[in-house]
Amino acid sequence: MTSIKSIAVIGLGYVGLPLALLASEKRFQVFGIDIDAKKTKSLLNKKSYIDDVTDLEIANTNAKFTDDISKTALVDAVIICVPTPVSDNKIPDLGPVKGAVSAVAPHLKNGTLVVIESTINPGVCDDIVIPLLEKNQVKM
Repeated sequence: MTSIKSIAVIGLGYVGLPLALLASEKRFQVFGIDIDAKKTKSLLNKKSYIDDVTDLEIANTNAKFTDDISKTALVDAVIICVPTPVSDNKIPDLGPVKGAVSAVAPHLKNGTLVVIESTINPGVCDDIVIPLLEKNQVKM
């Protein structure tokens, strides 16, 4: 088993952004990735959009922020931190999780650890995440 030296955090909201900053502080090479170009532009300008994260923390991090999902090809672990909205009927919308998994899958190298840090019910990894990874992963 190889040690993890680099991480991509997918989704830079109130869970993903602090996680990316902490991982960078702990000396991991970190790519913080979000499809929202406004978020990545704000971070590249050293400005936080989350109350719990200061501009100084953004300015002092070594994490690299981007909307380029292909950067996941460069890391040892991918942590998906996207929302799981719930409908009025209390049914979780797994669309963001499915979208993130499908987006990263073609870029993963063999042996990359994938972690889902979203509120999902038991069985989602076996029934949805793993099949999406297998379906969308580029064969090497």
